[in-house]
Order: sequence, then C-alpha cells, then structure tokens
Amino acid sequence: MNALSKRAKQLLQHMLQNGDYLTNQELADKLKVSTRTVIREMPSIESYVSEFGIEVEKVTGKGATIKGTIDQKLLLSKSLDGIQVEKWSSASERQRFLLIELLRSNESQKLYYFSSLFNVSEATVSNDLDKLVSWLESNNLGVLRKPGYGIEILGSERNKRAAIMRLVNDTFSKPDLLSLLRSQYVEEGISEQEPDSKDRLLNFIGDRVLSGVEKAIDCSGALTEYKIADSAYVALVIHLSLAVQRLLNGEGIHFDTVLLEELKESPEYDVAKQIVTCTAKEFGIFVPDDEVGYITMHLQGAKRRTVFSGEQDLLVHDYELVHIAEALIMRMEDETSYSLSSHKRLATDLINHLGPALTRIRLGMDIVNPLLDQIKTQYKSYYEATLKSCTLLEDRLKTTIPDAEVGFLTMHFGAAIESINQKIKLPWKAVIACSTGIGSAKLLQARVNKLYKNIKVISVLSTLDIQKKIKELDVDLMISTIPIKNAPCPMVVVSPLVLEEDAKKIEVLLSTLEVRQSSREESNNQSLVERLQVISHHIPIAVSMLERFFFETCEASEDQEIFDLVRMLADTDHGDVLVKDLMQREAIGKTIFDNGMGWLLHCNTTSVNHVQMGLIRKAKEDACTSYVMVMLIPKNLEHLGRNLVGSVNQQLFENKQLKQAIMENNKGVFIQLLENAIIEHLDYVLHHLEGSYERR
Repeated sequence: MNALSKRAKQLLQHMLQNGDYLTNQELADKLKVSTRTVIREMPSIESYVSEFGIEVEKVTGKGATIKGTIDQKLLLSKSLDGIQVEKWSSASERQRFLLIELLRSNESQKLYYFSSLFNVSEATVSNDLDKLVSWLESNNLGVLRKPGYGIEILGSERNKRAAIMRLVNDTFSKPDLLSLLRSQYVEEGISEQEPDSKDRLLNFIGDRVLSGVEKAIDCSGALTEYKIADSAYVALVIHLSLAVQRLLNGEGIHFDTVLLEELKESPEYDVAKQIVTCTAKEFGIFVPDDEVGYITMHLQGAKRRTVFSGEQDLLVHDYELVHIAEALIMRMEDETSYSLSSHKRLATDLINHLGPALTRIRLGMDIVNPLLDQIKTQYKSYYEATLKSCTLLEDRLKTTIPDAEVGFLTMHFGAAIESINQKIKLPWKAVIACSTGIGSAKLLQARVNKLYKNIKVISVLSTLDIQKKIKELDVDLMISTIPIKNAPCPMVVVSPLVLEEDAKKIEVLLSTLEVRQSSREESNNQSLVERLQVISHHIPIAVSMLERFFFETCEASEDQEIFDLVRMLADTDHGDVLVKDLMQREAIGKTIFDNGMGWLLHCNTTSVNHVQMGLIRKAKEDACTSYVMVMLIPKNLEHLGRNLVGSVNQQLFENKQLKQAIMENNKGVFIQLLENAIIEHLDYVLHHLEGSYERR
C-alpha cells in the first residue's frame, strides 16, 4: 500500500470529514499551508485512495471531493494512521446521531457501518434502532430493515425535513443556532478534536454547504424586503442546506405538482425563486422548481419581522386575520372573565402571529413548540381556556389545531392576562374606627401599619364621627374594633392586637376587594360614554361606504384602463395621487379571490377623505378576471374603521350571492349584500359591548 505523508493524511482526513467539494485554497486555509503544498500532495492522495476503489473527483470551479460508497470511505478512514474513533458520551447521543445519519440519506445503510462508526456491536445498533421506532412513527416516518439490504427510513421528503428540524430544535436554543450559522462556526469550520454532540448535529450537513447557502441567501437580496424572524431564517438555511446536500449527492427532490402550481401564484414564490437562482449559481448545480415550492411554503409559514400598524396595507387575508383575532379575544374573554379587548398589544400581536400560523396549519406544515410541556404545566388554566377557544379556528378551517399552535396562542393570551394582573396597584385606603378614636384605635393603627404594606390608614375615627366624616374621605375599607350597623364601606371587625384570626379576616376582605376592583376596572375600561363613542365611530364610515358606492360595467381589460376608470368614479380631487397609490400597491402583488374571478383593487391613500367602495364588472368574456372590487381607504383611518372595512369585505368574499348579483348586473342586490354585511358587523360590535356591560 502506498505511503502518505503526515500532511497528505491531514488533507485526506479533512476531505473525508467534509464530504463536499473543496478548492485547493480552502484545503490550504484549513491546514494553514500554501496551495502549492496541496497540489504537491494530491497525487499521493489519489494513488492511496484508489487502492480502496475510491477516486478523487475534480470539477473546475468547485474543487475536489472523495467519491465512493459509505463502506469504502469507512475502511479508508480506519486505515489512516492516528485516526481516533469518536467517543459517544451516552446512548441517547449515539441514537440521536444514528437518526441524523439515516434521515440525511435516501439510500439504505448497513448495520456494519454504524457498528464501526460507533465502535459498538451490531446488536447494540439494532437495539438503538428499536428505541427510535416510536419517535419516527410520531413524525409520520417508518423504518425498513432487511438482512442483506440494510436500514432505510421510509417517508416523504417533507416529513424527513420536518423530523430533522425537530431534532435541531430539540438540541439547540435559537441563540445557539444563530451563533453557529452567523459566527466563527461557519467561517472556521468545526473542530476536528472530539466534536461535541451539537457539532455533530450540524456537521452532517457540511460547514461549506451551510456557509454557501447563507452566502447565496445574502447575495440574492431576497430577504432585504421580505424580512423574516431569526428562527425562520435558521430553519430556512438548514432546509436549503439539506436540499443542496442531496442534489450534490445526485439525489432527487419531489414536491406535490398541484400544490406547486398553486404556490406559483403567491408573492413568496418569487422570493423563493431569487434564493434558488443564487443557490444554484453558488454551488454550480441545477435546483428544480420542487425546491422552490419547499422554500415558498417555508416563507409563507415564517414569522415576519414586521409590526402591524393602523397604516399598514390590508390584504384579503388581513381582513380575515382581524376578524379571527377579534373573535378569539371575545371567546377568551368569556372563558377567563378578563377584559382582553382593552389590552393595547394583544390584537396586534395575534394578527402578526395568525398570518403565518394559519398558513402552516392549512399546508399541514410541522409546528414545533419547545415550551409546550412547560406551558401545559405552569399555565394550565390559560392553556385549557385557549384550547376551548380554538374550536372557533377549527370550525373555520375544518381541521384540528395542533397542540403546539394552541401553546403559541396561549403564550399571547397568557402574556396579556399576566400584564393585566401585574399592573401596579395603589395601597388600599383604610379608616380605623373604635368607640373613642383614641387608645385602642392608635394601637390598631400601629399594628396595621406594621403588618400590611398594602394598606394606608388615612384617618382614625370614633364611632360617633363615622357617619359624618367618612363621606368626606375616599376610603376602600374600614377596620373597626366594634361592629357598626349600616357601615358606609366594606368593614372588618378585629381585636386592637390583630391576632391570627383577625389577620385572616383582613386578608379575606382584601381578596374580596381585589375581585371588586377587577370588575370595576373592567367596566371602567369601557364606560357608557366610551361604548357610545365606539358605536358612533362606525356610523359615518358605514354611511360613506353606502353613499359613495359605485357599480359599473366597462369594456376595459388592461390594468391601466381600470386605474383610470377608478380615478373617474372615485370622490377625489387628487386623481393622480390615487392612481399612483393604486399602482404602488399592485406592484406588491395582485389580490385575487373567487377562484380567480375577482380582483380586489385597494390601497391606503391620502387622496380620499372617506372610505369608498365600488364594483367594476368587465364586459369582455376573455378578461383575466370577471370583476374588480375597489376599496379606497384613507391613510389616517383608525383601527375601528379598518375593522369595519375588513369585516365587510370578508363577508362579501364569502357570500355565495355575490357572484350571482355580478352575473346578473344587479346593483340593488349587491347594495343589499353590502348593507347586510355592515349590519352583521355592527351587531357583532354591539354584542361585544353588551357582554362587557353585563360583566360590570
């Protein structure tokens, strides 16, 4: 057998460990030698590996890699002097890496390979595999074991990817993952000296693939405007890295063709296409549209790093989200008796969360919540209330809401409830009463001041002065040494020494006051005046929608012709501004509904002072869409007004009579549908306000 120099052995070990194409410069940088040294050592490496039936494959622009079967590479690795078998700190760690090795390959692998890799018997590997069967089944995967064939994971690529991400999430915290991807981990590579279990988890992807994918994503610029949360970015890099690794290995990627055609109509598909184009260029490979589909799904289900505001442009699904969020809040109010609708951030946070969440549920994507067990245990009552409230979502989506998603919603509602509970409360104002207002009263006052930091004694009165003077004092409770008939405020009778049983009496009274204050705060949050203001706020918007409504039939088919027609029909003195705002909104992507028949043309604009709505029916049968629903929203329209607009649009979209009214060119029927939608929303608002009033 040919001999190798120490330097050649190090180069070969690194090439085996990495598994990807490496340029001479990359190999030189790794060993801190010159590229001339790498070139000089390469012939001896090629000669050495050939004796194992392996070759060094070289591709211009990509570099060199070791080509051979897993068993061949294993024997080659063991033949190198100084190579050490990794030590596995525990059986669970070994089983985790066994899962990784099986999931990353679409081919069968022999027990012998794993027994050699882990330095254990084949029986031990088989026993490890038995323990993994239930985990695989829980992830909709199976395992095939045949003598002479080996071991293979059975299941769709989608489920395999989801399983790998679950492994990643179980092993890493989000900060760890970000530091691994965006720090020296990628730039310097993984240490070759006894890597820990976390290194092994990502090492199977290959550090060059990870860094290349990140570079491709950055170069594409796709996420500059389409910003996603850090956790979604990490998952995107890992998902795409797995795909690249498989393509480099000559394996295929498959995606549902029907769903792919549907996804091509979404704006996320264009973003995914940018990423894939740069990835293909970075690695010099062909990336099929199937992978674009996976990335599109990931982007649609990703948490965005944007914040919903009153001025944010609303899409069809945004209307749906506002309606669902409000309905969930109302249901949770019934379940918990908390006034959640008055919480400043809850509705906004829910809307931001529900967008990607509903996408994940509708597409059947894997949802992982690492805090689920903790939420179920520590916030059991909140979780159970949220679970009951989620029947609303299940009825709407016609599917079961996963426990992980219920957990995420619980976190939002729990945070709101905790913030309500943790509001800083002023001390209870108390008056001390006794027969004279002197002796025992002073002793009682001293004891109360010492024992209760949440009680402030503002006066000491004799029983004779109680009725006359207490009306002048704004007090919450009375602590008296003697019973007083017709006490003007909540009262507790105690000994001047405040014995143990007296302390319990005071605590009970304070607890009662807590409940009363909560109820009072709840009703104060929506006083009668505020309720009337809410109702009155809707009226001018509803009137404007009806009075300024237009219904036209036109011969136009081009977008610009429709824009010009809207400028003519709209109540505005700034037609050029209106058209500009419409065009800017449509540049983001058209909003199509009713199976492609309807087009929602809408924008936030400074060109109108009132909400305006209209419908344009296209006369040409060959038009791409049959009708255009127009919605012009003043840029300064407040949240309540946007809720009304969103609710009305959502109801119209879901009304089966809408299409019939358009086909028959019946403006009267459409006006009736519009009126019914407005009345439905106002009934919803009134019901909500009545519920708040009844809880007073």
